[in-house]
This record gives sequence, structure tokens and C-alpha cells, in this order.
Amino acid sequence: MVKIINNLVALAVIGIAFCGLASASTLSFDHYWTYDEIQTYLNELDAEFPQIGHIDVYGTTAEGRPLTAFCIHKEHAARAGLPVIFIEAGIRPREWIGVMASLYFLHEVVEHYYEFDALLDYFEIVVIPVANPDGYVYSHNVERLWNKNRRSVGSGCFGADINANFRYQFVYRDDPCAENYPGSSYFSEVESQQLVSFVTSVKYANRVSVYISLQSFGQQILLPYNYFNIASGNHAAALAIANSAATAIRTVNPSRVYNVGVGAALRGNSFGTSTDYAKGFLNVEYVYTFMLPSGGTSGFEVPEAEMPAIIAEAFAGLYAITSGIGGF
Repeated sequence: MVKIINNLVALAVIGIAFCGLASASTLSFDHYWTYDEIQTYLNELDAEFPQIGHIDVYGTTAEGRPLTAFCIHKEHAARAGLPVIFIEAGIRPREWIGVMASLYFLHEVVEHYYEFDALLDYFEIVVIPVANPDGYVYSHNVERLWNKNRRSVGSGCFGADINANFRYQFVYRDDPCAENYPGSSYFSEVESQQLVSFVTSVKYANRVSVYISLQSFGQQILLPYNYFNIASGNHAAALAIANSAATAIRTVNPSRVYNVGVGAALRGNSFGTSTDYAKGFLNVEYVYTFMLPSGGTSGFEVPEAEMPAIIAEAFAGLYAITSGIGGF
């Protein structure tokens, strides 16, 4: 882990915008990627690194876009019944920095897989870079701060907040035009339905041990629960690992201090979230939400010049969590 953190310190200093990507790739980490660019990159990884991962399309959105995951594994992973890490990003489409952090994680672990033997011997990893594709495209093309998906919900309004649409502690609000409208009922939206179907599918049954949501903003690592200020059953162990992640981030950037604690205590009550569902309904052992740093007037508009350092720091935190749980 020390070698990897030291490499990330160097990258944070010199910048990672033009670090090597898949040989066929024309992309770099000097800008926020569009949905089409992301799909192109995932296809390039799938073609170039079949021994270490593959694309899995787990559903289709209301506007016909694929819900896409990239599954990272050594060939023996599923047969060996390894524990599975799910990393989800882009569930709220205006949070572009989380999407890029997930892609940088993919870039590091897949393209430099030979440096991550311990990680890949212990875990199978599933990364969902854009859990809300229709909203992400709309955020890029029309309304930068769009927070929902794009399904018509009546009254001339569109979209539900996918991160309020999960079954666990869902709370209905009768305002379909509001940016935090949770949907007409839990799992009313295909994005939440299909995500849960994917996580609980036979291929991952009883193997998901870590669930991480990459969001913004706040410089926080949140533990369950979000709906109320109560801690989960394994809070002490999960907190120790989250604190190690915050320490790893400070090692890369001493000025970047992440607060760690129960979500509701740090941010107030949030209902129907993906991470509360993972913990409260699916009983996933380790569940975290990374609230990445803010930027711009709204907090969600992190300048592209600041993005490379933030995603390198986030990688350090994510790797610290995996190594803390796996003991490598």
C-alpha cells in the first residue's frame, strides 16, 4: 500500500491529466467525460483487458441508454467465491466528480492490474461509473445542475431523485417538479430497480461485502445510516477503516481533510438512499458514501483543473478501504 500511496502523491503533484490510458484510447483526465466517451472507454477496456474484466449491461433507461457496469476480476474470481466490492457513481447526475473518480479507479486497477495482485486475489470489483445515464447526459447537454433521471412523472415534469428511490426508509413527497422528488413509490424508477436486481443477482449472491457510493460534495466519508442518526451493527470496525481512508487521502494531500461519521449526523436525514438500502436491507458488511470536495458557485462544479488531484486522492481513500478490509 505504501508504494501505491507514494505514487499517488507524485501524481497529485505533477498532475494525472495525461497519464496513460488504454492503448486505443484518445481520452485523458483533463476534462469531464461525456456519457459517450465513458461508453467508448469501457468498450476499450473490455477489448484490451479481457483477462482482467468485462462489461456487463444490467438494464436500459427510459430513454434507451444501457446501464453499464465494468466487472474487474481475475479468471478464478467467481469460481473461488471471492467477496465483491460494488462502487457506484453518477446516481445524481450533476455530481460529475464522482463519475470521474470511479473512472480513475478503473483506469488504475484494470490498466495497471499487475500492481494490484493482492487486491484482485482477495476481491472481485464491480464499478458502475454512471448509475443514471439519462440524467447525466441531460446535465451535460441542457441543465448542468440536474439532479434526477428523465422519465416523465406527470404535471409536465420529469425525473425522480434516484438516490431517494430505494426501498429502505423511503419517504414519499408529493411534489413531482421538485429536484429531490423521490418518485411515486420506492423502486418506481428503472435505475434503482435494475441496480438492486444486479447487486442481488445469482452471480453475486451472498458475496457482496463492500458497497461504496461516490458522490459530492462535502469532503466526508459517511457511514450508515443516512435516514436517522443511528449507527449500524459493525460501526466500530467500519469507522476504523473509514478513518484509515481519510488518513490515506491526507497523505496524498495534507490540506485535504475528510470528516468521517454517520451520514445523518454529518449531513442531516436523507431517505431512500442506495447505501442505506445496501446496509439496512441487504446487510452488506461495509458501506460507505464518499462526499468528494466542492467547487464552483453551486459546489457541484469542480473546475477541471482541480479534478486530477481530487480523483487521485479519492483513489487513495478507496484503496485504503479495500486494503483495510482485505488485510493486504
